[in-house]
Amino acid sequence: MRKDREFGLTGILTLIVFTILIPGNVAGDLWIEHKTLTIDSYDVTSLVISPDGSWLISGSDRELNIWNASDWTFNQTIPAHDSWIETLDFNSDSSLLASGSHDFTIQIWDTTTWANITNLNHSSYVRSLDFSPDDSFLA
Repeated sequence: MRKDREFGLTGILTLIVFTILIPGNVAGDLWIEHKTLTIDSYDVTSLVISPDGSWLISGSDRELNIWNASDWTFNQTIPAHDSWIETLDFNSDSSLLASGSHDFTIQIWDTTTWANITNLNHSSYVRSLDFSPDDSFLA
């Protein structure tokens, strides 16, 4: 039997950020920036950056951890689910975040207020989810 705590990164999230700089109209240079963010949660089980580059979200044991992606400052932790958050996805304009969990639910979040908009029940663990390109479906 699989135990939920057999996966994830304990306590530390390390990001490697690639930035392409294009001075004027000449070829770009690739700069590699290394960031280490500390998380108070036990494990990081999911991770997503918003399409507009505003937010970095990690899912863990029942919580969403939110960072401002422009300067990598921690914003807040939100109690989100009753079990591990397995998957995260933003809609195309970054106004909504969907989180799926081992608690058999999908939750939709408003990213301007971080309020929970709705909960969707599922018949099993939610291991993957994705907004369609036109945001008309969440699969």
